[in-house]
Amino acid sequence: MKNLPSKVFRVLIDYAHGEILNISDPEYEDFSNLLKQLGYKITLNYSNLLDNQILKEIDVLIIGCPVNHYLLKEEINSIINFVINGGGLLVISEYGGDSIQKTNLNDLTKNFGIYFENTLVKSSQNSGSFSLPIIKTSTNHLLTKNINKIVFGGACSIRIAKDAYCIVSSNSDMWIEIYDDLNNVWIKSDNQNVPLIANTTYGQGKVVAIGDIDLFTNHSIFGLKALDNYKLITNFFSWFANPVSSENTIDWLLNQTSIQKENLFELKEMFKSLEETIEKLNRKVKYLEESNLKINKSLINILNIINPNNIKIENENLIQEEKEIEDLNNSKLNNENNKAVYNSTDFQLNKNENDKYLNSKNKKSCSYQNLFPSS
Repeated sequence: MKNLPSKVFRVLIDYAHGEILNISDPEYEDFSNLLKQLGYKITLNYSNLLDNQILKEIDVLIIGCPVNHYLLKEEINSIINFVINGGGLLVISEYGGDSIQKTNLNDLTKNFGIYFENTLVKSSQNSGSFSLPIIKTSTNHLLTKNINKIVFGGACSIRIAKDAYCIVSSNSDMWIEIYDDLNNVWIKSDNQNVPLIANTTYGQGKVVAIGDIDLFTNHSIFGLKALDNYKLITNFFSWFANPVSSENTIDWLLNQTSIQKENLFELKEMFKSLEETIEKLNRKVKYLEESNLKINKSLINILNIINPNNIKIENENLIQEEKEIEDLNNSKLNNENNKAVYNSTDFQLNKNENDKYLNSKNKKSCSYQNLFPSS
């Protein structure tokens, strides 16, 4: 792993979402000292939203296990943009994931192909308790360089997708228990070889996700200085300090273009299916209307048969329904012709009325002449 460059790197530790990680707490003094030794300038965010204005002033953002707080959609979008433009993101969860901690880290990390699971990692090889697993590292990765064993203090597992990479996974002597939120119980699972630490590059930036906050504490059994935990965290921040290669950035851009094309194709297929569904519905509606019309006619015939002396049933509604169906099936040309016929008829009616009026007027005029004969 390369040493940190001479430039001063700025790290922001977020406190605005109820995070457990708090370097003002003596419990995290070792972690605070580590960052300073690595040359990072530490800034704390107590209450501000994680927006573009704040994030543009830093190089690495640490979200250290929020509890009973949720990231806003606007904050998530800002963090994604921060990573794309070259920022480093360290996201830390704890046993039970979002479900136990009452937060929504997965709404953020899913964009990078990383999901914290609602689990508790256990092992028969541990530091005094099943939930304090000792993990042998085996991946050939810069983040696990010179690391043999690490220990967790109660962690959740991770699920990965897209281009996310598993850098530490569970061993054969380990298992996970899944939290059943509905019944508030833990259920043992036979899943093995599950990811415990994941990373990815995204645009020009980098992301590391780990499901244990206790690893960053001063605790002698499972904290920062236990086994190779210190080396692991040092590797995290050394990796953040080295920029993403241009080749990886180009690969990411090409991959995003491919994803967008796939999304557009899926959207096109969805609209095509929707159009076909609408067409089927229209045919069904037309069929139901015609069927309803036939049923109405049959009912009228039956009523007339049952009541032969009944006054003829007026069927204005039926006539109207027939007319509406006929109108729907008529072409535009027929509509224009109907309009022309209507205008002609209207003109003829007006002409007849005018003729009647003139005849009436002429008759009155004759009557007046008879009453007042000329001398």
